Amino acid sequence: MESRTTSLRKGVVSRADGSAAVDLGKTSVVAGVTLVPFTTTLSERGDGKLTVKVDMAACDPQGPASGRESEAALALTSLVSRTLLGAGILPLEKLIVKQGVAAWEVNLSLAAFNISCRPPQVRLAHPATFPPDAVAPSRELSS
Repeated sequence: MESRTTSLRKGVVSRADGSAAVDLGKTSVVAGVTLVPFTTTLSERGDGKLTVKVDMAACDPQGPASGRESEAALALTSLVSRTLLGAGILPLEKLIVKQGVAAWEVNLSLAAFNISCRPPQVRLAHPATFPPDAVAPSRELSS
């Protein structure tokens, strides 16, 4: 059984409210989270929202040139959303600022890539784009 180097870094995307990167062998996943307030009305339930976007085409020469998401990325997007919501990890009712007035939208963007190539453009579901130079150098987390 081969051993793979593993690292976890936080605060790797300068334009996100929160971010992290996980490296496992030659695979890296960068996650960025932004919180965006939005207005609700009294006629709406008014819970917060979760938007998840997974990009698996970065640095993949076989990736879809059409710009459409791959089936694997769509499946992973659905899995992450269902896990966060279904397991109660992110209860949308806790994102209400004031019922019938405002709530938070949580935007989670994930990009998976091979670390032997240049880091990808990490596009948040809303509204910012994180160019490769926005990804900070490695900062190891202490346990």
